Amino acid sequence: MEMWQTLALVLLGIVAAKLLVLLALGGFQPQRLVQAIRGFFEILMRRCSVPAESSKKSDAPQTLSPEPFRLLKLLQRESRLLDLLMEDLSTFDDATIGSSVRSVHAKARKALLEYVELEPVIPATEGSSTTVQPGFDPAAIRLIGAVSGQPPFKGQLGHPGWKVKSHKIPAAQPGVGGLVLEQAEVEIS
Repeated sequence: MEMWQTLALVLLGIVAAKLLVLLALGGFQPQRLVQAIRGFFEILMRRCSVPAESSKKSDAPQTLSPEPFRLLKLLQRESRLLDLLMEDLSTFDDATIGSSVRSVHAKARKALLEYVELEPVIPATEGSSTTVQPGFDPAAIRLIGAVSGQPPFKGQLGHPGWKVKSHKIPAAQPGVGGLVLEQAEVEIS
C-alpha cells in the first residue's frame, strides 16, 4: 500500500472521529460508531501488514513497516487521538463525550495542519454546480446518482474531497520502535 493511500485511510479515521463528536452532541448513542472506527483501524493495520500481491513470497518472516503509521503516531503524541478512539464511550453521557472530544479535536487539528498541507480535490463549496471533465481521476472523484454516458458530467458537489498537497511528517524510526504509537508509562515507586 502506498503512503498516500495509507494517509487517506488515516484521514478518513479522523473524519470518522469528527462524525462521532457531531453525532454524540446530537444525542446519538455512539457505541456502534465506536465499533466501526475500531474495525476501520483493525482493517488498516491488517492491510498495512500484508505484503503487496506483486511481491515475491519468501520463507523469511514478514515485518510490519512503520511508514503507514507515522501520522497516526504524531496525532497520538499531540492530541491523544488513539486514546479517544480506543476508549469505550458507551458508559459516558453525551455531554461528557462532547466536552472531552473538543480538546482532542482542537489538538489533532492543530497537529494535522502543522504536518500536512491539504487542499480540496474540487475547490468549490458543497452544493454548488460542478462539471467533471473527460479524463478525470476516479480515485479522486466518485460519481454517484444517475451516472450514464461519457463525461463531461454535470452535477452538484456533495463533498469537495481532500488531497495532500505536501507534508512534513518526520521519517519513521527504524526497528520495532517505529510501530510503537504511544509508549507505555510505568511509574516506579
